[in-house]
Amino acid sequence: KSTIANFLLEHRDLIKSFDIFIKKFGVNIGLIEGNTIYWDGTFIKTNCNNYKKMYPAQILYLESFIEKHYNDYLNHQGNIWFLLKDYYYGSHNCPEELSEVLEKLESLLNHHAMELLRYAVLTKKRTKKTLKRLKKMIDNIDGENSVSIIDPESRHMEDKQGKMGLNYNYQVGVDSRFEFIIDNYVTQNPNDGNELLTIVKRLNEILGTDDYVLVADHGYWKIEHIEQIYDTNVMVIIPDKGAATRQKIINSLKNKISAQSDKLTEENFKKYNFIFLPEEDVYICPFGMLLTRHDKYNIKNRKTKLYACDNCHECPYKKLCAKDNDRREFRESINRAVEEVKFFYYSDFGQESYSHRGHFGETPFAIEFHSRNFRGIKTVGLERVNDEMIRTSTTHNLKKIHKHMSNSVLKKMLDEIRRLKQTQEVSMDILKEWKDLLVYKDDRIVDILF
Repeated sequence: KSTIANFLLEHRDLIKSFDIFIKKFGVNIGLIEGNTIYWDGTFIKTNCNNYKKMYPAQILYLESFIEKHYNDYLNHQGNIWFLLKDYYYGSHNCPEELSEVLEKLESLLNHHAMELLRYAVLTKKRTKKTLKRLKKMIDNIDGENSVSIIDPESRHMEDKQGKMGLNYNYQVGVDSRFEFIIDNYVTQNPNDGNELLTIVKRLNEILGTDDYVLVADHGYWKIEHIEQIYDTNVMVIIPDKGAATRQKIINSLKNKISAQSDKLTEENFKKYNFIFLPEEDVYICPFGMLLTRHDKYNIKNRKTKLYACDNCHECPYKKLCAKDNDRREFRESINRAVEEVKFFYYSDFGQESYSHRGHFGETPFAIEFHSRNFRGIKTVGLERVNDEMIRTSTTHNLKKIHKHMSNSVLKKMLDEIRRLKQTQEVSMDILKEWKDLLVYKDDRIVDILF
């Protein structure tokens, strides 16, 4: 284990470069198509005890206490540090002067903080190590939330089972052709909503273009990011709040209004149960009535559009839907970027693409958790956790290469590169020239026609 750990530490930059090389290899050779990217995230458990933590006030107090009394001890201006060391590791006597200090410490600090203090007083090396850890914890204070002593960079996140714990947020993008992981990274952010712009920038760099389709769930919806992406060639397929709330994506109007009318309840007439038809720019209610776009209004200096039904008086469910109003109405902000994303999502292409999100988005997680027995990260700290998850993606992509490309083709490529290097410089661009020479059989490259 120590040999492996030393290798990973010494060659971490090389491993990162190799991961980038594998992805670029897939793009240049055509194994990664780069037309449609499915993106999803999941929480991964940290390698630390959820209960070994301190609160911000405790961290700041303990740091100031150690710095003050340790410096006083070094400058021969106080003996509290010496008395603590003697109490914990020597005679275990507690003089009156120390008794008052301990009483105050125990009232302000929890058990784990007191254990950290006990560790710090033994040697000069331990004191410096403890102060370094406390400074790391201070750098990761997030409001009033507690901070882990073992892994200060971890964050409290609620997983899909509703359990709160210390986790990292693992983000993965998968290419739609052969399910290669085209990009992945770990973040401290428990909310996917802040990740969309970062994702697009990273994908643009890897693919060398912004001409692709990005499919993600509503968790990545953030209007500010959508507006910035609007001026690029990236097509984002992401559901709005109404579509995300709906339990099932409705593929056709017929399926939606086929329910027996006597079973409709007030819940059926929530906005998220209304179907939006982008080409007609109308909503349709569960009973089949149309809400057409009527006019634009300025509300609080924002342009809004009004959707209203003109036939509510004919509907037997008016009391459930429109309540005491004359008709059912929706008001929405007018935002070109949001409207275009909404149009893409509700289009036939958008619905077809999004229907595959569950399969492509969840595939890498399922493979890691079930096929490779991944039960949580084995390192601590955001940088090392990122390194660990990079190795998992590299492993995944290498297996994909060997699944879709025979060893004989790889050997022929390597031999050709060696031959060319004798007379000229060879870069990865040569792989693009070879793309048309590849021979496929059942989604597997079986030969290359040099």
